[in-house]
Amino acid sequence: FGTSPSLAVLPTQHLALPRGVSTMPMIRIIGLTGRELLVVDAPPATRLDRVARQAADALGVPRSILVAHSAVLDLVAGTTVAAANLADGETITAIAGQRPLTIFASRFGKAFAALKPDGSVVTWGDRHSGSDNNSVRASLAGDVVQVVGTSRAFAAIKAGGSVVVWGSELDGGNCVAVRALLTEGVVQVIGNSSAFAAVKADGSVVTWGNAQCGADCDAVHATLAEGVVQVASTGKAFAAVKADGSVVTWGDDGCGGDCGYVAAMLAQGVIKVVGTKRAFAALKMDGSVVTWGDARGGGDCDSVRGSLAGGVVQVASTAAAFAAVKKNGSVVTWGDADCGGDCSSAGQWLKEGVAQVAGTGSAFAAVKADGSVVAWGAAVGGGNCHSVHAQLTKGVVQVASTYWAFAAVKADGSAVTWGDARHGGDCGPVAESLAQDVVTVVGSTKAFTAVKADGSVVTWGDAECGGDCGPARALLAEGVVQVASTSSAFAAVKVDGSVVTWGDADCGGDSRAVHSMLSEGVVRVAGTGTAFAAIKADGSVVTWGDSGHGGDCGSVAALLAHGIVKVFGTKRAFAALKMDGSVVTWGAAQWGGDCGLVRGSLAENVVQVASTDAAFAAVKVHGSVVTWGCPYSGGDGRRVRPSLTRDVVQMAGTSRAFAAIKADGCVVAWGSCLEGGDCGAACAHLTGGVTKVRATHGAFAAIKVDGRVVTWGDCQSGGSCNAKCTRLAEGVFEVASTSRAFAAIKANGSVVTWGHPGYGGDCGPVAAALAQGVVQAVGTEGAFAALKM
Repeated sequence: FGTSPSLAVLPTQHLALPRGVSTMPMIRIIGLTGRELLVVDAPPATRLDRVARQAADALGVPRSILVAHSAVLDLVAGTTVAAANLADGETITAIAGQRPLTIFASRFGKAFAALKPDGSVVTWGDRHSGSDNNSVRASLAGDVVQVVGTSRAFAAIKAGGSVVVWGSELDGGNCVAVRALLTEGVVQVIGNSSAFAAVKADGSVVTWGNAQCGADCDAVHATLAEGVVQVASTGKAFAAVKADGSVVTWGDDGCGGDCGYVAAMLAQGVIKVVGTKRAFAALKMDGSVVTWGDARGGGDCDSVRGSLAGGVVQVASTAAAFAAVKKNGSVVTWGDADCGGDCSSAGQWLKEGVAQVAGTGSAFAAVKADGSVVAWGAAVGGGNCHSVHAQLTKGVVQVASTYWAFAAVKADGSAVTWGDARHGGDCGPVAESLAQDVVTVVGSTKAFTAVKADGSVVTWGDAECGGDCGPARALLAEGVVQVASTSSAFAAVKVDGSVVTWGDADCGGDSRAVHSMLSEGVVRVAGTGTAFAAIKADGSVVTWGDSGHGGDCGSVAALLAHGIVKVFGTKRAFAALKMDGSVVTWGAAQWGGDCGLVRGSLAENVVQVASTDAAFAAVKVHGSVVTWGCPYSGGDGRRVRPSLTRDVVQMAGTSRAFAAIKADGCVVAWGSCLEGGDCGAACAHLTGGVTKVRATHGAFAAIKVDGRVVTWGDCQSGGSCNAKCTRLAEGVFEVASTSRAFAAIKANGSVVTWGHPGYGGDCGPVAAALAQGVVQAVGTEGAFAALKM
């Protein structure tokens, strides 16, 4: 399947145009420490592209972007200091880096598509699988934000929500019949072997390609007209998860297109669906799994049904088998034994500690919390890693796959491969290039592409399937820093109250439309996944970015003209708390942008607001709580409503659950059980004495008055601290978090970490430096920084 575009930006430096030098202005490049790195003469005729290159050299990065007046300066050849209206003494910001090139591939296909920083697309690989985009080259010259493939075709989503397709007409390369429906509003496209399904902003689904593979959805058209939040595929069928937790299927009956016999179990509570070639598995909010489709291909889980009744946090697939990771770190498998459905050969290593599972067509590889890898299934497909076992005993942070091989990226930047040589299992010809500085790896059917820290790309495997990037090599020689992330942008509030933005324009990276309103007086900026909201000193709010996700506040603009004290965001909506205690919401309705059902309760006396990915919770002056948004992300608090009528003093949220501390120190949790909505075995320790609650993406950590820490939620996100239990039994005064790990600071200045090792849960390499003297710790998405005395 394809990956989503991402943004990687390195730290900023400042270029100051000194005052009082009118005859020969200069630009000073200053380091983070304040040390002057370089002085550049900048008369009016100075070309900005040359200044940017000098700034990049001084910063030690491949490229830099220059920003002034809260806008990115045009660096095309010929643009000068005078042309950019840069006055003597003005301040310029140099941003090291740019939006990276992103690689897409289909698990069914034999070609790659690369999305460049300028929004254009480059393709290579098998010419019969979509690598020839000549027919639509003009449409792919810019503004593309995502690319997805079938076996022989690609579909690209553009910034305005339109779709461009190319490749085999029989396999999705022709969308003429539905073109009018694909001119705007598309937010996601999913491909199977020969058909595409597009999810639109209004929750409707549009399909095209081979009718027998799901392009014909007439039988379920009415149920796909609204409310769809996710679509998954097998080789010839699709399954859509709706906002109410129900599932709709269509396509080849034998490949999961008919879910009739389990329909009752799919009527509610489903949060994710995964497919093999011929069967689906649905993960429910209560941690149970429901399967349907071809029995041999994973549609029959009777032999392990008891183990799938609860506690599952992840499901992965091969061509004909599934593997479920449970909350306790154990793995359950079912389906075709030759494709990984039988893990008895590795069973002793899969009883605990598994953090992630990936699959080829016929084998699985599990990454454990200690950074080691366990593989099982067909040896030729990567199920046997004995030849590289010594390199897989520690330090692995990512595993990617083709149809018959695996590639593991290690913490030291090296990459290790195993499996069928013709499918990328042998990286011998490029082994030297993979010995260090590898950032990430993406696999197609028979080839891998590795992105390195210097922005270069290394390919290997079947040449016709992308293992040789040939004509595109020059375009892939620099500028690549990350693959497979979400759309993103940055907004910086400056000391003078102005805002500087950069990144994906559709996600708020371009603020030119509201530039005049952001030139001064901004005190705080909040964001959803793709939009920004800035609070100004006069209490007004300015928004920009994706209009459907909060970038357009037109419907509530009058309410945001004054009195705003704070803004909170889910992934697609905002909630603003006003000075009079009322709350104003806007953005995607299902993600908290519509508070209609509780608007009366939010008209006054609100003192605090918290959020998950798709829901909000407001604390009122007397300690009662009001919730709204997606019910499966904490928007429905009815289960614990009696406990939320008064005395709540603090709130925290994971991605899908909330936790509230009451005045007596007890904790109330609700939302998705998998992400902390059920405190389970920890309940007995949360009946009193809790002073703070902190959250990762999937787990909570509560600090008690006696310095103890209590955790619950997803084990791979810090929900289990059993290994550090003794050290967390006393003396903790603060806990910081990344998205999947916690770091506790103790009264003696030491730090204790737990959770996913790749996200800061393992501080082994710096443990000695964290043994004393630490006074503060701060986390990003995946790393910690500790301040010492």
